[in-house]
Amino acid sequence: MPIPLHTTLGVAMKKLIVFVFLFMFITPVLAEEVLANLTSDVDNDTGKIAYEMDQDLRSFEHIFLDKYVGGARTERAEMNVQQLLNGGIVLLKVSNVNVVRIWSDNFDLERGGVLYLDTLYNGVSGERKQYTLEISKLNNGFGIFYNKTEYKNLKFIAKRSRVLGVVGIEKIQFSK
Repeated sequence: MPIPLHTTLGVAMKKLIVFVFLFMFITPVLAEEVLANLTSDVDNDTGKIAYEMDQDLRSFEHIFLDKYVGGARTERAEMNVQQLLNGGIVLLKVSNVNVVRIWSDNFDLERGGVLYLDTLYNGVSGERKQYTLEISKLNNGFGIFYNKTEYKNLKFIAKRSRVLGVVGIEKIQFSK
């Protein structure tokens, strides 16, 4: 005895719905995660270093530097690993002077690596400071570490001169 067509279509439709439902929950969705929030004591402008992982959740797919003014994103730049390894990426430039630059000689998209955060300490003397950060893979993504402690927030504290005003970055405050 033949099976009625509407019964066959009903079973096939149910299988398709189950397949789509399972596919939606099994296939990872590329979600953007924040690696670090960047602020300063000079103004209310902020920044974020964000990333997306590949579909296998094994490595960085994209790394972004976002700039915000008044809470609205005004700029997004994708950070290229080759730039990071070949001279670095300038995060802040004032009057043709690199104030903050990030670079590495040991960075891998799957494991992370060491990042050097180079800052202008005193623009008058040209003195600079360097902070050694580490990007490490965690169970659910990546984290940024300074002195073996994970941090999410980096606040740049300005070095001020009574006569000239802001002349550089005195220090970076790291917080969770």
